[in-house]
Amino acid sequence: MYEFKAGPQPQTVRWAADKVVNGKRESMGDPLDVTYDTTEKCWKAEFTSPRGKVVWRLAVDGQHLTGTAHLLPGNHTVRKVDARKQ
Repeated sequence: MYEFKAGPQPQTVRWAADKVVNGKRESMGDPLDVTYDTTEKCWKAEFTSPRGKVVWRLAVDGQHLTGTAHLLPGNHTVRKVDARKQ
C-alpha cells in the first residue's frame, strides 16, 4: 500500500510504503521524499540502504502509478511498480 502526502519542502511529496501481512499493515521503512524532475518528467527520489543506492522514478497518469527502482551505479532495474488508486 502506498500513501502520498505533501512533503516538508515545496514541490516535494512524501511517499510511505506498507506491506500487508496477515491482514495488518507493516511499514516497509522510512518514507521517501520525492521531487518532480522536469527533465525526466517523473517523480524522483534517491534511497541508500546497506544493500546499495537506488533511484526511484515514478510517473502518474490519472489514477495510475508506474515506476522503477534502479540500483546504482550499474542502473540495473531492481523493482517495478504498477498500481492504481482505489
